[in-house]
Formats: sequence, structure tokens, C-alpha cells
Amino acid sequence: MKDAVKSGNCTVITNAVVSHVDMDNGTNKARGVTYVDRLTRQVKEVRGKAVILCAQALESTRILLNSSTREYPNGLANSSGALGRYLMDHVVVEGPRGICPIQDSTECERTTTANGIYVPRFRNTPSSRKERFLRGYGYQAERERNSTSSRKGMGRH
Repeated sequence: MKDAVKSGNCTVITNAVVSHVDMDNGTNKARGVTYVDRLTRQVKEVRGKAVILCAQALESTRILLNSSTREYPNGLANSSGALGRYLMDHVVVEGPRGICPIQDSTECERTTTANGIYVPRFRNTPSSRKERFLRGYGYQAERERNSTSSRKGMGRH
């Protein structure tokens, strides 16, 4: 972003929550976005030669669904009706960690060969569907080998 601002061809607007992409009916091309200022609640528009939407998975989907027009009554990029379906948000939680106490890294590698686990979705299977809770959870864990040469007693010093 620093390079874009330095170029003088970029303006950074903070506290802007995009509502929808604005389309030019004559050319059927995006011409800008409408947003709400998060602090003042004022509705504003921004125009540009190109519109690049990269708000992240859930927000980009919300914006595209909100961007319905006469040409695209179900939202932009939604001719199949699949937009907004099959979404999965990922939450990463750093949990407990351990260090293999063996100094020889090849021995450590041999003693920790498990690569990871995956516990699939356990809620909202057809037999356990709950109306008030529409999502489910899956758990995934992995093993990674970090360099321990900087720790006292590990590797060469």
C-alpha cells in the first residue's frame, strides 16, 4: 500500500464499510462503490476506472449479493445461485506446543512421525440438525518441525 500512496494515484479512506458495487447500466461495467462511514454513518460513493473487490471471503460475498441490478437481480457474479453457499470461515487458534527434547534432530523426526489430525464436522448432520444453530465445527491439527538450534541444549552452540 505504501507504494500506491507514494505514487499519488491512491487515496486511503478509513472507516469505510462498503455496501455494494455500483454498476453503469449503459456499459454493464462496475463504476465504483457505495460505502457507509463507520463513524458518521454517512453514505458516500467512490468512482474509479476499475473496481477490485478483495474484502475477504464473507465480506466480498456480502457485497456481491448486495450489488443486485436489473441485469443481475441475484447479485453480481451469482448467475448460478451458488454465491453465498458453501462458505467456510477459518479460525486459527494457536494452542499448546511442545519441543522434542532429543538433541539429534533426525532422532526427533523419527519419534514424531504423526503428521496431523482432522475431526470432521459433528453438528448439523441430517440426524442432529438444530434450527437455532445452522453451522458446524471441524477440528484440524498439524505437526511442524521448527528449528531449535537457538535453544540452550539443542543443536550446536
